[in-house]
Amino acid sequence: MYDNIIIHDSTSNKTYLELQKLVSEIKQKYCIFGEFHVLIKDDPANGPNIEMKMVDLNPKKWFSKRTEVLIITKGILENFSPITNADELKALLAHEFSHTLHKDIKFKGITGVVIGLIDLILLDILLQTNQNLIIIIVTVILMIIVSFRVFYHINRKLETRCDEEAYCKTQNREALKNAIKKVGYLGTQNRLGGVIHCIIGYSHPSDEERSARIDSLTFN
Repeated sequence: MYDNIIIHDSTSNKTYLELQKLVSEIKQKYCIFGEFHVLIKDDPANGPNIEMKMVDLNPKKWFSKRTEVLIITKGILENFSPITNADELKALLAHEFSHTLHKDIKFKGITGVVIGLIDLILLDILLQTNQNLIIIIVTVILMIIVSFRVFYHINRKLETRCDEEAYCKTQNREALKNAIKKVGYLGTQNRLGGVIHCIIGYSHPSDEERSARIDSLTFN
């Protein structure tokens, strides 16, 4: 175990030692201390993924505390080996630990609740005006679209900041750009067309936008 890095595996992948080293290294760069959990899972339907998430590590225990863990799916480890692709995997880890440092999971949760409450207030006001059903339906649809676009706009800003900090911590521009492109490609292989996203927006900047932003960064 490196710096209290605990790996929970459901895929029988055996790259634990090198993965622990990389996670420990990036964790220390962000001055994040204490026990940290990594959960290795099978790929979801939309492709390989790596993300920070609040997880109940003791689901059988009542009132157990949800813990922020790093979830890495099997496809990520297959395409970003801790041994042969260590630089690219470190870039991904640095991006994810930036989310942890700034408590982005909690921030996005609060943001979603606030947007939802505003929608409910506006809906209540709309219902009190006794408008006809068609106007109410159209207005609700527009509210949903605007809510998603606002939330995704905020999320894109967070993702851009994490890219910047990942480059700052790793100082490896090409590894970060390659990792972003590779993750984007792996994910889009199993996704539906972007018709819905053209309406409600995207949760992440495009790979081209992210690469251009990384190219523009300079650190002394």
